[in-house]
Amino acid sequence: AAIFGLPAPKAAPAVTATGPAASASAQVRMDAASRCAKYVGRVITGVKVGPSPQSVQARLRAVGQRPISNVVDATNLALMELGHPLHAFDLHRLEGARIIVRQAGAGEKIELLDGSTKTLTEDDLVIADAGKPVALAGVMGGANSEVHDGTVDVLLEAAVFDPSSVRRTGRRHGLHTEASHRFERGVDAAMVEAAIDRCAALILEMAGGTLHAGRVTATGEAKPKAPAKVRPARAAMLIGRPVSADEVKDTLTRLGLTFTGEDGDALVFDVPSWRVDLALEEDLIEEVGRLHGYDDLPAVMPPAGKAVWQHAPAVDVEGVLRDRLVGQGFFEAVSLAFAAPAHLEAMGLDPARAVVVTNPLGEESQLMRPSMLPPLLKAARLNQDNLPSITDVRLFELGRTFAWTDVQAKLPEQVRRVGVMMRGRRHPVGWNAEVGALDAYDLKAVVESMLEDFGAEVRYDAAEVSWLHPRSATCVVLRGKTLGFMGEAHPSLMEAFGLEGPPVFLAELDVDQLAALPRGPRRYVPLPKLPPAQRDLSFFISRDVSGARVITTIRKADGGQFLESAEIFDVYEGKGVPDDQRSIAVSMTFRAADRTLTDQDVEGSLGKVMKALEKLGATIRKA
Repeated sequence: AAIFGLPAPKAAPAVTATGPAASASAQVRMDAASRCAKYVGRVITGVKVGPSPQSVQARLRAVGQRPISNVVDATNLALMELGHPLHAFDLHRLEGARIIVRQAGAGEKIELLDGSTKTLTEDDLVIADAGKPVALAGVMGGANSEVHDGTVDVLLEAAVFDPSSVRRTGRRHGLHTEASHRFERGVDAAMVEAAIDRCAALILEMAGGTLHAGRVTATGEAKPKAPAKVRPARAAMLIGRPVSADEVKDTLTRLGLTFTGEDGDALVFDVPSWRVDLALEEDLIEEVGRLHGYDDLPAVMPPAGKAVWQHAPAVDVEGVLRDRLVGQGFFEAVSLAFAAPAHLEAMGLDPARAVVVTNPLGEESQLMRPSMLPPLLKAARLNQDNLPSITDVRLFELGRTFAWTDVQAKLPEQVRRVGVMMRGRRHPVGWNAEVGALDAYDLKAVVESMLEDFGAEVRYDAAEVSWLHPRSATCVVLRGKTLGFMGEAHPSLMEAFGLEGPPVFLAELDVDQLAALPRGPRRYVPLPKLPPAQRDLSFFISRDVSGARVITTIRKADGGQFLESAEIFDVYEGKGVPDDQRSIAVSMTFRAADRTLTDQDVEGSLGKVMKALEKLGATIRKA
C-alpha cells in the first residue's frame, strides 16, 4: 500500500454479541501493573469442541502450526492473521471465574500444556485464578485450565505483557513459543481488541456458542510511545543520495506515521502503535531508503583515505607468528582458556600459582590455563582416538596464560604465549622425498623460523624441565631472559595425556618478549665482494659444556674482528674419546670488509679462539 500510495487496510473484525454481559460471568484484576499494560477477556458459552474444518487445518499447516481443536486453532489462526498472541481458558476450570494478573510466589508450581512442571520464582508473571496459577504470562498456558473435548464455556485472553518480563521467564524455564517470540519483541497495544474479536468470530464460526456482550478488562502502566525525529540532511548522508524534507514526509506518511511539526532542522512524527520497531532516527531513515529502493542508489567509488593504516604492534606480532607457522604446515587451534588440575600435575607446574575458577563448568575447567600446551596435547589425543591412521599432527595456538606471581597481587600475571606441537613424519609420503620421522632438530628449525622476522638473537641452553625429555630439553634465552622451552615431550607427560606412537615435540615461547623487541624496516646488505677464509677446528671438551657455550666462547674470543660465522658440524662420543668428554668439530668463516685476509690475519684470530677454548677446558686435536 505504501509503495502505491494506497491507504493501508485496518483490522476491524465484525462480531455480534447476543449473550448477557461478560462481566457477569468473569472478572479480571490487575496486581502487576508494571508488567502488564492491558488485559482483555471475552466470554463465549455453549461451544462444541471438535476438529477444525479442513480449510483451516490446511492454512495452519502451511504456516507450521499443528491443528489441535477448533477453539485452539481459532487462537492460532488469529495470531497468524493479526500477529497478536491469544489464549483460551476453560471457564469452568477457573476457580471463582476470576483472572488475576500477578507475580508468582516463590516455590509455586505449575504444570504447563507441554506436560512439564515448572517451579516459579517471584520474578515470574503469571495468570492466576482465585487459588492457583493457570498460565505463564505471555509464554504458555497451564494444563489445569486448558480447553478439552468436554469444554463448554471459554474465556479468551488477549494482553500486552512487558517484553523483558516474558524474555526472562522464557529463558529461566527454557521455553520459547510462538506467543513468547512475539511478546519478547513487542506487540501492538491497539491491536488487542481487534485480535480478541477476530478470535471470537472464528470460534463462533467453527464451534458455535454465544458471545457475551462487552469485554472484561484490566489496565496497567502503559508506556507512551515517544515521537520520532529525523533530519533530512542526516538521511541524505546515511542513504548516500540527496533526500528532501518533502520526500521524508511523503514516505513516512505513506507508512502510517503522522507528521506533527518541526524541531529545528528535524521533522517530528508520531509513530503508529503497530510499528514497535521504529524509535531511533536511523530506523526512520532506513524506512525512507527501503521504500525508495536500495537498487536505485548511485554507484560511487569509496573515498580513499590519506592515512596509512597499520596493525597495532601487539596484533602484528601475532600475525607474523601465525603466518610463519601456517606457512610451515601448522594448523591453528582455538581452545578455551581453562585447564584441569591434572594438567598441572602432569607438567610438574606449581599448583600454588594456579588461578582457580570460582564457578567452573566442570573438572576440565577448574583452573585458568598456566600454559598453552595442555589444550594442544588434548587435541593430539583426540586426533589419535578419532583418526588413528593420521599420525602427522602439527598444531599451534596463540593466547594468554594465567598465573599468580605474587600472593599479594590483586590480579594474576597474564602473559601472551605461543604453543607449538608436532609429531609424525618430517615430510608427506612422496616419490621425490625421503620420509623420515620428526626429531628435536626439526622443532628447532620451526622455532628459528618463528624468530627470524624479529631479528632475535637467541642461544639454546640445556635445561631440566619436568615435561620435556632430558635428552632434548632446551631453554631458549633472549637477552639474558628465558624466552621459552622446547624439546621432546617427557614419557610421563605422554602417558598422562594418553598419547601413544610417535614422539611429540613441544615448544612454548613468550610472545610479549618478542613484541618488546625493537623492529624497524629491513635493510639491504650487499653480498660480500671479498673472499672468505675457512678453518675447521676439532677438540675434546667436557660433556657438561653445551654447544651454545662453545659458540659463544668462540665469538667472544675473536671480538668481532674477522670471524663471520661459527657452526658446529660434528659431535662424537664413543671409542677413542674419554668417557666424560665428547669430540666437537667447528667450522669457522673469517672475512674482512675492506681487504683480503692474509694467513697471518686468520691464524691470529684462530689462535685467540684456541686459547679461549683451552680456558674452557678443551683439548685441541692436532691433525
